[in-house]
Amino acid sequence: MVQDQSSDNSQSPTSSDAPLTANIEPEKSADLADHILPPLFITVAAIILAWLDPVYLQFERRPVETIILNGVGIVLIWLGIFARRRLMMYIGVAVLLAVITFEVSTQPTRLSVPIVAVWPLRIVLVLLVGWSWAFLMRPPRWLGRALFAFALPTLFVFGLWGGPATGAALFGWNVFVPYTNFTPYWLAIDSTGRVYASDASGNLVWVFDEGGSPQGVIRASRAPQVPTPGPGILPNGMVEELALTNISLFPTATPITATQTLSVLNFCGIATDPKDNLYVVDTNDPTGPKILRFDREGMITARMEAPKDYLPTKGCIAADDEHIYMSSGAGQIYILDHAGKIQHEARVIFSPLGITPNGKGELLVTEPNALNKIVISTGEMLTSTLPPPPSQLRVPYQGILVRKNGEILASDWAGNQILRIDPAGEKIIGTIGSRGYEPGQFQGLGGMAEDREGRLYVADWQHRVIQRFTPDGKIDAVWWAARAIPESPSGEVEIEP
Repeated sequence: MVQDQSSDNSQSPTSSDAPLTANIEPEKSADLADHILPPLFITVAAIILAWLDPVYLQFERRPVETIILNGVGIVLIWLGIFARRRLMMYIGVAVLLAVITFEVSTQPTRLSVPIVAVWPLRIVLVLLVGWSWAFLMRPPRWLGRALFAFALPTLFVFGLWGGPATGAALFGWNVFVPYTNFTPYWLAIDSTGRVYASDASGNLVWVFDEGGSPQGVIRASRAPQVPTPGPGILPNGMVEELALTNISLFPTATPITATQTLSVLNFCGIATDPKDNLYVVDTNDPTGPKILRFDREGMITARMEAPKDYLPTKGCIAADDEHIYMSSGAGQIYILDHAGKIQHEARVIFSPLGITPNGKGELLVTEPNALNKIVISTGEMLTSTLPPPPSQLRVPYQGILVRKNGEILASDWAGNQILRIDPAGEKIIGTIGSRGYEPGQFQGLGGMAEDREGRLYVADWQHRVIQRFTPDGKIDAVWWAARAIPESPSGEVEIEP
């Protein structure tokens, strides 16, 4: 009887263990899924993004480097999973998120898309991957609520930031966009690598440091009479903000009324000299065209009379350490000293399309399919025929630059490319860029400039960027800046009383 009772007792716990074991197995399976699903998700996401959007360096795909960087993060994650070291897993996740951020930040984009439509989408993509992984980790309830509370307003803010520009750029939405990329046209570079770019809409000269960061704008149309100081280099958008409070930064030489306006200063060209002075031409001055000179701080230092009966033309001004050079739409070429006094004058048959000194005592002037070399010291001129543009439309060259190596660069506007012409001006030896929407391609060629390292800068007013090329013609960087919408539909700037 005792044995039977013992036997019955021994069987009792065994029978009660069966349902307990059955309950434990699903819990183990759920626990395994909770541990495997989050790292599996971020691993697959990293692989897909690495395949679609690998790291770009110098605008070239780097798939090998992308695989190596992602591989480090993936190995750390799965070693942490199997070794049950959560810290190692978290480090691997941090590595993958950093690599994904690096991948999306280096992606080249269509040049016609404004910057405010690019970065919000890129940032949101990284945040979505990180948030998805965090929620799959089944955080504590309080932490999950905190993540959710942070995610909703963040997405809303990024939608407000980039939504209108994205819709306008990609889908043609007719929405108000308070900011857009600037429209660079003529370029000039000083001895320190600072880049000046005139705005195609007029009035503004943008100032960039050597690294491509916008330093501000010179509002040449607001320059006061010398010696009143101004206008200086002002942060972009500062004037628009102060205008809302009826505050004016600009001194004026004569009293004006609230109904008066400043006419737009349309740039026919800009230039710098070895002393880092900036020159522009103001053809809208009511007393006659003027040559305006600004120092490195953006302060006007001279307002010189332009030659009598001067008519602006494309690429109208250049400068070096001894002279200022101006071309007129009537065909005159003027060689002036730095006080604005005419030293020599020459005449070409057609309206000049570009003007630049070559550093060899000659001034090069282009006209339709012709190159004029003017001896600076005497004004004598030699004309030769340029090789015809390869584009089918045969539109004349619309800009010229002589590089430090003597090579001549000419803008083929019909083909949207830069032609490299031998120093003698006899044959085309190569091209830079082509028509298109990707980095290294053009849609609306503007001015050109070369820095002391031989890098080439090209303005594209339609893509709204400045593109920089290495001396051998390889795309190196793309610069842009965001600008406020014009202060009035006509582009005129109202003067506050």
